[in-house]
Amino acid sequence: MTKENLLQRGKPFVDGFTAAIAQHIRDRRWAHSSASRVRASWCSFSASAASMS
Repeated sequence: MTKENLLQRGKPFVDGFTAAIAQHIRDRRWAHSSASRVRASWCSFSASAASMS
């Protein structure tokens, strides 16, 4: 444990950990929503192509 963490009863560690977890969740949500948009556009493209043939 660092002196700063010891003197502040772990607050710097908890703040850093919380920020890292929140960023990870934001990144995963963005990646998931982007993949969903790509999948949705591919499905509509496939359906359009199938109806033309």
